[in-house]
Amino acid sequence: MNNGPAPYYVMGGTQDNGTDKWSGTTTWANGLGADGMVCNIDPINGTNVYAEIQFGDHRKSTNSGVGFSSINTGITGSAQWVTPVAQDQTDGDILFTETSSGIFRTTNGGGNWTLVNGSGQGAVWLDVSRVDPDLVYAVDTASGGTVRRSLNGGTSWSNVSVGFPFSNGTETKILAHPTDVNTVFVTFSSYSNVAQVAMSTDQGSSWTAVDGDLPNIPVFSMAVNPSNPTDWYIGTDLGVWMSTNGGVNWTPAGTGMPNAAVDDLEIQDSLQLLVAGTHGRGAWELSISTAPVSSEITSAPLARNLMLDRPWPNPVRDRTILRYAAHSDAPVSLRVYDVKGRLVSDLEDLSRGDGIIRTTPWFTDDVPAGVYFAVLEAGSQRVTQKVTVLK
Repeated sequence: MNNGPAPYYVMGGTQDNGTDKWSGTTTWANGLGADGMVCNIDPINGTNVYAEIQFGDHRKSTNSGVGFSSINTGITGSAQWVTPVAQDQTDGDILFTETSSGIFRTTNGGGNWTLVNGSGQGAVWLDVSRVDPDLVYAVDTASGGTVRRSLNGGTSWSNVSVGFPFSNGTETKILAHPTDVNTVFVTFSSYSNVAQVAMSTDQGSSWTAVDGDLPNIPVFSMAVNPSNPTDWYIGTDLGVWMSTNGGVNWTPAGTGMPNAAVDDLEIQDSLQLLVAGTHGRGAWELSISTAPVSSEITSAPLARNLMLDRPWPNPVRDRTILRYAAHSDAPVSLRVYDVKGRLVSDLEDLSRGDGIIRTTPWFTDDVPAGVYFAVLEAGSQRVTQKVTVLK
């Protein structure tokens, strides 16, 4: 799913029918054959799409999924049927994957891969922290479940499963919290009375079950809303469930979605849409900013009259993207201010608002770390978004 600049579109892998793309029409377009597996869309340049077919055969498209080419140079060893791939959400050229040879990293969008850790343990999922991209996690099912952590971008790893008390379920996903650098989640597949969701608030040093009153059903995926981090969503064998109180209570999210296994969950943050990929029942989206009603993906989202989306990425190290639109006869400006109200950057000035959705980058190389505010103004109307700059 495209979580960066417009346009919004969704990619997904299918059994025997390759990798398909939905971009607001009533049909999906096929861009890659064989068995479709994990997809990643560049968060900065949405025309770059990464996909794979069975056993870790990696492919890349530079035209939004219309055509793909192989990007396996440097990768050795055998890979799983569904091979994990994780993308740095602050630099889309950086991706990680794992084979029997170990963990590989590319820093040039798949041009070549380098072995960064020669200890392949059969990870079922990898994830890169959005807050600190040097923080990378891997989870596998070896020895009753193992969680590994890297603090230096995948170069060295440590086992943070000591005291990991959840060995009766099969690990399915690991998720680094999108706004809290210390929090990480692991989900499990089991029908037994064991933990289905575990959380660590100290980067894996200790773990707690947070499945509360969730029924004994497998959990295959998880997402946390970056704009409202108390909203947790999990993909289960019975559709999507959510918790708003730290996992104490869980309820089905929205209405209208089938009770199907949900293999993947993603949040389109700027549009506040939860996208669910099911096992055999299609893809569904749920508005998580208004009344929760699920709908099968068939139409494109509507733009607002005065709009300033949450900057992406956020927090940011060197560049963030601002997506905005204004429909007004008054002059329009887009500026960035510091916490004292001082002007930092003048990004855009228009004589009037024509309603066209635009994107513009804000480069943060020359500003110190801290909190800033992007402000879109049109006449007497104003919309503000907070941006956190890291160094």
